[in-house]
Amino acid sequence: MQSLSSLLKKDATWSWTSARQAAFDSAKESMTEAPILALPNDLKPFHVVCDESDFAIGCALMQFDDEGRERVVRY
Repeated sequence: MQSLSSLLKKDATWSWTSARQAAFDSAKESMTEAPILALPNDLKPFHVVCDESDFAIGCALMQFDDEGRERVVRY
């Protein structure tokens, strides 16, 4: 991801390299494959988990499953 985040610097030269493509593909795969999204259960409480940096924010809607494991419902 560092090869992608370096493009966000103020005076960065935009150059799409094979390393940046690989980092982008890896990020896409991570968001679609793991963890597997859980089906929402309207009878259980939801909670939101967020993380932020100087240039981005990410959030996930979460629930605990029947075994007490925290599961992602939606990104």
